Amino acid sequence: MILDLSIICDSSKLHDMGCVCAPDLVVEILSKGTAAKDRTVKLQRYWATEVKETGLSIRI
Repeated sequence: MILDLSIICDSSKLHDMGCVCAPDLVVEILSKGTAAKDRTVKLQRYWATEVKETGLSIRI
């Protein structure tokens, strides 16, 4: 899954290929084409993988 923005506070989660655990914060930028998926499928996956904080931002 491709995240729009993620923040990882613990450097031990980072490896050469990226983050190996759930990020601490994920922000999705909503657009007309992705809003439904971002609000449902992606948000549910973030909760299931124990992302600590999630945010949705509306593209203007």
